[in-house]
Amino acid sequence: MYRYIMIYELKPEHVDDYRKMHTEAHKSEFKDQLKAIRDAGSTQMMTFIFNNYSVLYVECDAPIDEYFEKLGEYDANTKWQNVTSPWFATTPSFDGSDKQEPLEKIFDLEQQLEGELKPY
Repeated sequence: MYRYIMIYELKPEHVDDYRKMHTEAHKSEFKDQLKAIRDAGSTQMMTFIFNNYSVLYVECDAPIDEYFEKLGEYDANTKWQNVTSPWFATTPSFDGSDKQEPLEKIFDLEQQLEGELKPY
């Protein structure tokens, strides 16, 4: 299992749009994106907002770039990205076309109690 956290800056004027898109995804025209996320190999994904930053937590069955490449194969993801991409200060690619830069993990209680710290 791979676990990642990434932070992306949103344009301040789109934070509310971004929040609404995520909180209502399960009951909107973007409901198919939820299935695409799961089918691409994510076992858990959470998005948090801090000021005008999106904090993304992903658990997946492959390295993050491979996961996003697989997600990029779904039409639902393309549809989602077409709407949300302009809301970012620097547009991230969630389709595998760019290398992702997750946060560096420096502590993991469970892993370190078992005697090893993995980067994911």
